[in-house]
Amino acid sequence: MTVTITKSAAEELNKKIGDQKGYLKIQNVNEGLACGAGVPTLFFVSSMDEAKDVLFETNNRSVLLEKSELIF
Repeated sequence: MTVTITKSAAEELNKKIGDQKGYLKIQNVNEGLACGAGVPTLFFVSSMDEAKDVLFETNNRSVLLEKSELIF
């Protein structure tokens, strides 16, 4: 999987995150949607769950994805 963060997206993320410690996390939100449907959503989380998350390096910062969502 390849994740690319554009320059303008990185600038916005840096404004919102500031000096907070944590990770960006992509999660497939599917509450209230049909089976198999989902909306990839970007969250900021304070810690990584090494048993559930995979860390991807990007051109700007690391991003987490739950192992169970790798199929999507």
